Amino acid sequence: MLKVLRKIIRPQGSRTQLPQESDPPLSLILNVSPKRAHASLPPPPSIWTIPLPPDLLFSIIDHHFVGDQSTLRALSNTCRVLAIYCRRLIYRSVAIGHRDRGPLSKKKKPAIAFAELLRGFPGIVEYIEDLQILDGGCRMFEGSRPITEEEQSLCFILTRPMKHLKRLELMLNVVWTLIPTPLQEALCTAFRLPSICTLSIDKLRFPVNFLDLFQDLGHIEFSGEAAAPIMATTLPHTTQLVKPETLTLTDWTGVNVKYLFSFNSPLRLSRLRCLQFRGCGSAMSDHLQLCSSLTVLKLFLAEFHPQNLNALRSLTFLTLSQDLVSPPLWAKPTKQFQWMLSTLATCSQPNVIEGIRIILQTPYLARCEESDWSGLDALLTAPSGWPCLKSLEVVSLTAKPEIEWSGVDYLDRISPPFLPLLVRCGVEVSVTRVYQCQTGFGDYWLS
Repeated sequence: MLKVLRKIIRPQGSRTQLPQESDPPLSLILNVSPKRAHASLPPPPSIWTIPLPPDLLFSIIDHHFVGDQSTLRALSNTCRVLAIYCRRLIYRSVAIGHRDRGPLSKKKKPAIAFAELLRGFPGIVEYIEDLQILDGGCRMFEGSRPITEEEQSLCFILTRPMKHLKRLELMLNVVWTLIPTPLQEALCTAFRLPSICTLSIDKLRFPVNFLDLFQDLGHIEFSGEAAAPIMATTLPHTTQLVKPETLTLTDWTGVNVKYLFSFNSPLRLSRLRCLQFRGCGSAMSDHLQLCSSLTVLKLFLAEFHPQNLNALRSLTFLTLSQDLVSPPLWAKPTKQFQWMLSTLATCSQPNVIEGIRIILQTPYLARCEESDWSGLDALLTAPSGWPCLKSLEVVSLTAKPEIEWSGVDYLDRISPPFLPLLVRCGVEVSVTRVYQCQTGFGDYWLS
């Protein structure tokens, strides 16, 4: 596609002159300083030289080249119109990582390089919609005093007027109190940006009372024991309730659930429409009763703990998944499948559920075969119980070598007739095989 575009993007004489731009030339923003970026890329022509309607060309770029940084930079050098359009795509999502280059390295850390770029070309902030600050497990902050140059650069970046910032992701392996005070203040400044609607916290022990600094938070993601208790602070603070529509929560120890749903937490579930939970089912059981507005629920539980879904009367799509890889020694295969049947049995009847997805993680197909499919068939065809049910998808996550070793492809044998009553009622039953190189659940449950 790029070769085709290059053939049609050629200088073709004088045409309409476009206004001059003062924004920066395009570069790999996290590795190149402003001076080097300016010197390495010639200014693009200011004349529209493309024998295609702009709308058609923009549509091609949006469908084929979003995220392809090298192609976008190449296109940006053809003319000023594409330079302006591609600049928006290049700077729309900015990831600032932490790289320990060593004392002998002359390369600047990403935060320092990007801060210098912003100082030279402040107009970049108009394009940023997704900002990610990631330490990659390297511990960007060690409580060092005085404040480091990297931390000062982050302060500068976070206090820029990013009017279009929609998503903020913080993957920082640190407790909030170890972050230098100036950087805490800069983070809180970013939290108050009215355009932010999505917050993702990973590993950072984030005081849950700071959630009320956000003005209109609709989507929240917490993982890696990210939540921390209410913390007293001298920073400017207001008190308001946070009512997201989407919550993605990973919690294997119960820490995130404990603090996010504590009595003093500003988080409320009354407007929650979609919940994706992965972790300890016993920690989440009581709080599901507060999610009466849920329409989509996705559960991946590590233990066989039935959930009570009776209060979820608006639920239309349900994903249930279990881990059959490392079951307790006392647990039989039928016992492992039973918790899903018990959970489904708690759904209000009649209900409005239209789709159910069952995900089985098992390298041992015999265990999958021994599951109580007849019990599931009878449950979902109970009179007046599931009048809106249209589809049931069974997903098996398994290792391909195990199929080859056994010489038996069990999933080919449990075609739709393995649930005859459902098929007879007109429910679409499908079986999906997802191979994995290593035993592990992966991210299929989030799809």
